[in-house]
Amino acid sequence: MSGRVLVIGGVGQIGRHAVRLLATFPEVAQIVIGDVDAQRAELLAAELGQKGAVFPLDATSRTQLDAAMAGVDLVLNALGPFNRFGLPILTAAIENGTPYVDICDDWEATEAFLELDSRAQDAGVTAIIGAGLSPGITNLLAMIAGRGYDSIDRLLTSWSLSGASIELETAYDGHRPPGSAAMFHWIEQATGLIRVWRDGGLADVAPLEKLLVTYPGLGEAPVHSLGHPEPISLPPALGNVRESLNVMTGPEWVFDALRETAALVNSGELSIAGGVERMTQNTPPATSEQRLRLPSVWAMAEGTKGGRRIATAVHLAALPPHKMGGSTGYPAAIAALFVLRGEIVRAGVIPPERALDPDVFFAELGKVTSPRMPRVEDLIVVDETELSEPRSVR
Repeated sequence: MSGRVLVIGGVGQIGRHAVRLLATFPEVAQIVIGDVDAQRAELLAAELGQKGAVFPLDATSRTQLDAAMAGVDLVLNALGPFNRFGLPILTAAIENGTPYVDICDDWEATEAFLELDSRAQDAGVTAIIGAGLSPGITNLLAMIAGRGYDSIDRLLTSWSLSGASIELETAYDGHRPPGSAAMFHWIEQATGLIRVWRDGGLADVAPLEKLLVTYPGLGEAPVHSLGHPEPISLPPALGNVRESLNVMTGPEWVFDALRETAALVNSGELSIAGGVERMTQNTPPATSEQRLRLPSVWAMAEGTKGGRRIATAVHLAALPPHKMGGSTGYPAAIAALFVLRGEIVRAGVIPPERALDPDVFFAELGKVTSPRMPRVEDLIVVDETELSEPRSVR
């Protein structure tokens, strides 16, 4: 099948990397770049040659969404924030009968999307949500980490602050502050309450909880919890999970500043925008801290396997190029490729761990990582250790 793909938010810092990878697939005949910034969309379309097309799109207009989706074989939604734009776009895709992939990284939006599962099934629409880096790659790493466990006491997905940086392109980013959308999302998910999996069910808790984890083969390091979709969807997929959290790693001075900023936002002294501004003004201390550096993206399960207490951590030996843009946009493009190939036929609103086979997905991803790792056994790194004593999940 050679299809037409509509990429909403295709000029954005993540969307354009999905667009460029899609253009390399023979299964993609044309990419329609749906973006409110028609001038930059034309610039990106010109990169693609005959495969590029533009639809000037106001994503808040249902009429325009319907027109943009007419005659396309798949919608890839890279437009955030998803708690604003996600639900109307997914609803339009379902009602237009159009397969859908997105990179939603908002847990509240994820729950709202999953409420549309039966509607998508009735419409025969495949809608894969959260198919980026985190969620996305992290979910599939977690499924590998959780293989063979009788029960899982704690399931963690993690990403590092250093891995969340954006590769700027003057032609496309000269008009916007670097990482502005990501910063807003970061502050939002570090304030108020977040939803996690605790004591075998969903629970609302304060974010930025500090935990010490022992990464097999590396050692002990602090991590900090953040609101994210992984704890919403992963435990039901794996089964018998007591606790699941999404956590960040990075310099402790950053998290100290983030806690102070979050407290000001929670008290009403700062808006989210004010919190973003405050965090961008923080500077590192004069003396650098010594800390154990964990992989930039990983998942870890701790629990009982074959009657033994085990911890299993999984990360990738390489990621896609172009920093967070490629690491998030490329996985979404690959998920779209599987749909276009007819390899995913299940209808419904589906998180990545229920839609994608980890080994098959990572074999495809390894073709475009930097460096390339076409052998999946080289790309996926599994570290496992036996736990001498039962570990508290608190």
